[in-house]
Amino acid sequence: MLAIQEMAEAMNLSAKALARRIAWHERLFQALGDVPELRLAWWRCVKRTLQAQLTNATSVKLQVQGVKEPLPLSLAVHLRQGQPMLTIELPRAFGAAPAWPNLTMVQLRQEGWGPGLGLRLLLQGEGALPAQLQLDIAKRWKAAQLQPPVFERISATKWKISCFWCDGLWKPSSLDHAEVSTWAIDTVLQVMEYVLMLRGMLAWKATAATVLSR
Repeated sequence: MLAIQEMAEAMNLSAKALARRIAWHERLFQALGDVPELRLAWWRCVKRTLQAQLTNATSVKLQVQGVKEPLPLSLAVHLRQGQPMLTIELPRAFGAAPAWPNLTMVQLRQEGWGPGLGLRLLLQGEGALPAQLQLDIAKRWKAAQLQPPVFERISATKWKISCFWCDGLWKPSSLDHAEVSTWAIDTVLQVMEYVLMLRGMLAWKATAATVLSR
């Protein structure tokens, strides 16, 4: 850390700005063997396939965040420097009471940069998500050998559940378009396993609440 501070002072930069610049060049160096067009094809296939599964989506966006350098780059090249993110917004279940838990957003994003394709899945919703239901979800995911969920309350009526996994090595230079598409579809199947299991748990909770209220 001291060396970075000394280098920053010599370059008339803040330590934070220098660290960001170093990280940018590291990502660029790691991407030299990458094929940006295939990485973009992977994300577009994920978007297309996931959208076909979630037919009631109200909004579907593929974007790249975290690109600090003001460079005139294409979306394919932006994938090297930024954080690709696919966000799908969903409507509340028809007739659902405000207190019932509902899944309203599915987001998949690349986490960091490295030889492995690290992916973070974020499931966001509205309504009550009591501690017992959180425990039941965690147990169900563990029984299904899914990644452990991390629960976080956004507000009194909003919550999110996230999990992370490393989806193998990313070496697109040795893959063709068909293999990239197959990989993307396999990833969507993983995402849908989380989504469908969570939706099932939330529907069970809503049904139980309805029965008890009668």
